[in-house]
Amino acid sequence: MITVDAFRQSILDGDLAYLLEEVLLADAAAHVRSEDIQHLRKRLAAKFGAAQDDVSVWVVGSAKLGFSITEKRLRDGTLLPRYRTFSPRSDIDVVVVSPPIFDLIWREV
Repeated sequence: MITVDAFRQSILDGDLAYLLEEVLLADAAAHVRSEDIQHLRKRLAAKFGAAQDDVSVWVVGSAKLGFSITEKRLRDGTLLPRYRTFSPRSDIDVVVVSPPIFDLIWREV
């Protein structure tokens, strides 16, 4: 996993292709096991009657990197700083891409 300092240095160096391909779009997540991601993928496919190959799941954000890359304002107005470490109070952001599930939900809505 990349460190905050290495992440910041890659931005300063303009090494954005590396950040995108090798860090942000890589499969590994700092705080979610690959087995758990695959379990979620299988459960979503089963729940919506989709083939597992038609469901992709990625963990993003601080659960992926181990730190947040954006500031966050809480409901009470508290501003949490950029580059804060993932903690038990952090959420886990998940991206699900599945054309069959999208179509099913689109028809429902």
